[in-house]
Amino acid sequence: MIMPNESDSNPIHNSLEQLLSHTSKLSGLHSQMDHVSDQIERLHENQQEQRNELNQQGNQQSQQIASLQQQVQEQAQTHANHLADIHQSLNNLASQIQAANANANSAEQTAQNTDQQAEVSVGGNNQVSAAMQQALQSTQAGAEAVAQASQNTAQQTQMEGYTAVTQAMQAAEQSLQQATQPPAPAAQPSAPVQPGQ
Repeated sequence: MIMPNESDSNPIHNSLEQLLSHTSKLSGLHSQMDHVSDQIERLHENQQEQRNELNQQGNQQSQQIASLQQQVQEQAQTHANHLADIHQSLNNLASQIQAANANANSAEQTAQNTDQQAEVSVGGNNQVSAAMQQALQSTQAGAEAVAQASQNTAQQTQMEGYTAVTQAMQAAEQSLQQATQPPAPAAQPSAPVQPGQ
């Protein structure tokens, strides 16, 4: 009886071993694929998180930019208002300077007029003083005449003294009027008062 060759009885066994080997390799590949899939998923998650963070940062930056733009606009408006106020203040100051110059010119003109009036007033006062001095001299002369007349007992002599006093008073009054009034044409001298009139 012929015994079967051992090598001929092992093909199935070899095939099974190869199948097991391939299965083991496939299992290893499957594990590697799972690991790679996990890594890819983690990468996707990380990328999504990074995208979310970037989006959030972008939103924050956009808000900050909008806030900065608003602040710049507000500051520009504030500066424009300040410039307008400064311009208005300069216009008001220029008007005040013009008014002050006009007042100064008016005050200078008034001072010149006052000086002229003072000169005229001084001249008038000098004329009044001269007239009063003349009246005083005339009054003294009349008083001396009265004193002289009082020493005499003759009525005619006393009347002449009173007449002299009257004439002196009239002359003093005329001098005062001429000194206090504008110059006028020379008046005709009044006739002397005769004694007994």
